[in-house]
Amino acid sequence: MKKLATKSFLTFFIIALFGIYSFADGNNPIYKEGASIKISGKVIDKNTGEPLTGVKVSYSASQTAVYTDFDGEFTIDVIVKNNAEITVSMISYEMETIKLEKAENFNFKLIRQK
Repeated sequence: MKKLATKSFLTFFIIALFGIYSFADGNNPIYKEGASIKISGKVIDKNTGEPLTGVKVSYSASQTAVYTDFDGEFTIDVIVKNNAEITVSMISYEMETIKLEKAENFNFKLIRQK
């Protein structure tokens, strides 16, 4: 019985260690190249927290773009490419760009230009 418990613990430990290592690797992209994915998010004003309507959300690898709805939300279908970026832009706000393969969420807080 003790031998079985030790073997179970060791197996669990190895699996947990491997999982932590694979998530900690900074070079490991979240999305694999060539995968077709749907990206959803929200764009708000950083100072007021209000949703921004009509913000352009574009994907650099395919020249695809959509605009946020009345709630500041968007959804865009993309095919993952290396070094591709998601850019959000709106008149009188600073543009923001993130690399797709390193992004964990697609919620943006835009800052009004001075």
